Amino acid sequence: MYIAPFGLWLTLDSGKFSAVEIFKKTKAVDLYFNESGQGSVARLRIEQPATITGRGKFRPQEVLKVEKGAYVKRTDSSVNVIHLVEEKR
Repeated sequence: MYIAPFGLWLTLDSGKFSAVEIFKKTKAVDLYFNESGQGSVARLRIEQPATITGRGKFRPQEVLKVEKGAYVKRTDSSVNVIHLVEEKR
């Protein structure tokens, strides 16, 4: 998924996006994804191939384990969301 206003290219190595919310004012993105069964994980890669003036790097707000360059989030039957925020410069 590409989010042009932030220059974000987001991909999942495992898991499936179900929705996205973009908050231009607070410079944040909420990524929702489906639970794929017991013990499932979402593996999110964040790239910013475009240089957008006034935009910093984005990262998950919560501390997530990183494996092979992807953020890992365990999924379950509750709300599965990763909240991305722009790093303070």
